[in-house]
Amino acid sequence: PDGKLVAGGFVGPGSGGMYLWDARTGTRQLEFMNHPEGHVGRVEFSPDGDRLLLMTADFAVKDISVWQVTTATRLFMISLPESITHATFSPDGGQVLT
Repeated sequence: PDGKLVAGGFVGPGSGGMYLWDARTGTRQLEFMNHPEGHVGRVEFSPDGDRLLLMTADFAVKDISVWQVTTATRLFMISLPESITHATFSPDGGQVLT
């Protein structure tokens, strides 16, 4: 949200996750790993920039996780019984909406 960091997803051998880079220098700041079966479908900053929403997708999105930006710590993960097409933070950042 403040333009200082850029988030992007990646797919590795049997895993997926995301990186944060310094927008000015291009230096990688943090690496966030997700569960081994997932590939990154969407990455989004919370409105205050403190958290990241990560949707994992193979053929359908069923897992959503929220991460603390400063520590690369997963705060929680939701595994859904049905696939979804979109998830986002509420305007105040207090909820994840699907």
